[in-house]
Amino acid sequence: MVSGIGLAVGAGFLFGAILTTLLVLVSLELLNRLESVWIKKRHLHILHIRVADEPGMLGEIASMIADRGGSIRKVDIQEEDDGERCLNITFTIRFPERIESPLLAQEVRELEGVKSVRFE
Repeated sequence: MVSGIGLAVGAGFLFGAILTTLLVLVSLELLNRLESVWIKKRHLHILHIRVADEPGMLGEIASMIADRGGSIRKVDIQEEDDGERCLNITFTIRFPERIESPLLAQEVRELEGVKSVRFE
């Protein structure tokens, strides 16, 4: 596509080159957003967990997710400043097939040191 636009500019077809460039940019942006929404709805799940700040908690939760067939795509950890030593951990997880999220949330909730769990 880029070489075609370059040839059009070189041949003096500026209007066609500009129009094609805009069409390509708009279509790429729209397709990117569409793909991202489709993938997010279909395969990615977000798990928010509030846990006590203790060694090994992150590894224990990650192992539990992996044992259920989940693949962790992103982890975000934020410390709370409220005096309690707690962490807010957000996992973005991809599961190969449908998983019962309430069951996984309940299993995570039963771990020692877990204060709250929310699954999206």
